[in-house]
This record gives sequence, C-alpha cells and structure tokens, in this order.
Amino acid sequence: MVIIYCAFSEKLEKISFLMEDYIISGIKITPMCETDTSLALLVTRNGLGEAPAELQQILVKNYFSLLVNEEETPDFICFYGDGVKLTCIGSNIIGELKTLESHGTKLIICKTCLNYFNIAEQVAIGLVGTMHDILDIQLRAGKVINL
Repeated sequence: MVIIYCAFSEKLEKISFLMEDYIISGIKITPMCETDTSLALLVTRNGLGEAPAELQQILVKNYFSLLVNEEETPDFICFYGDGVKLTCIGSNIIGELKTLESHGTKLIICKTCLNYFNIAEQVAIGLVGTMHDILDIQLRAGKVINL
C-alpha cells in the first residue's frame, strides 16, 4: 500500500491506494514513498540571486531555460513569497514552466502569498496550494534546493 499526501486542496488529504499512479482532478500523481528520491525546488524571489531586479530576471530566465533541457527535471517546484509572481501573467518564464509541467514537474503556488499580493486571478501556470502543502513536499522530498 502506498500513501500520498494530496497537495491540491484547502486541507491536506492523506490518500492510500494500491496503484502505482493516481489521478486527482485530471492530474497524474506519482506517489512519494517514505524513502523518497524526489527533487523539490523552492523559489522565494521574483528572480534569482541578490542583484538588481533586471539581473535577477535575466538569471531566472537563464536558469529555467537550461533546466528544461536537462534529462532529469524536478518533481516539484514550490513558489512562495515574491516567487509566486513568476507563475503569473507577464512572467518571463511562463514558457519554461509550461514545458517543465508537461514533463511531469508539479508547480505548487502559495495561496497566502497570492492573496497577500492580490494576484490570485493572474496565475498563468501551476496549482495553488497552501503552506502546509509546501511544507509537506519539503519534508518528504529526497532533496530540496532553495533558489
């Protein structure tokens, strides 16, 4: 029996099943096991690095453009803080995020952050989740990289 934690609802739901994959709201979910080898990226800025805003945007574009061409892509990318802005209309990495999502990467966006910035209606890609969902991904991932 495999147990996953559904990161796609207001309340984190524990789901047990005997299948290899599971479908939630039309999204294919591959379950995470207790000894997980998944990779999660955390994006907390509207860009990359401690630099002027323009350079941060150049760096994030370069990073995600390179990432989509890698054989292995992250299982999860969690966006919170200013990072949620990268998933909204007008972001310069929407194309790259769509490609990653098509390769199976789950994009989880902090609902609290979207509401704080009043940009929830501008989300262009990804699934809106809670900080509890993001914390669960961080705790269960085999490797977590903070960008």
